[in-house]
Amino acid sequence: MEKFRRIMEYQSLDEFELNFPFTHSASQPETFKLFLIGETLEARTRAMDFLKKFLEKEMFEPAKIAGEIQQYKVEIVDTSLIRSSQITFHPSFEYKCNDHGNIYVPLFHNADAHPDLPQMLFDANKPGILSLTEKGYDAVINHSKKRCYGTLRFE
Repeated sequence: MEKFRRIMEYQSLDEFELNFPFTHSASQPETFKLFLIGETLEARTRAMDFLKKFLEKEMFEPAKIAGEIQQYKVEIVDTSLIRSSQITFHPSFEYKCNDHGNIYVPLFHNADAHPDLPQMLFDANKPGILSLTEKGYDAVINHSKKRCYGTLRFE
């Protein structure tokens, strides 16, 4: 268990970049579970931009070339603009993450106001990549989800 835990607690973007492709498959985006934790909006935005480019260039484009997937779309969704009661009706939540090789992965940015979102994504078997402040991370409703999601803290 300790070895598994260390894999999921990334200490830097470099460590994430080195390890994530070896523990996740582009054709199974529902396994992507990650909390990006940073205190400033600027830091979280940089991390989301990095992650979007990384998934596109390092995971999905090679998988598309190899014929493992057909198409892909990675989208940053600013959840601070979505009311909590409306999150499950938002198009980014109603997607199929893998529809016959067509991959869609939303990155839920500024998710502090949605402490139930990690649980909902987990229950729906959808990718769960969320940017949060430390306070937002502490407010996650089902604390057991903290063991199901990887973490990457940054400044």
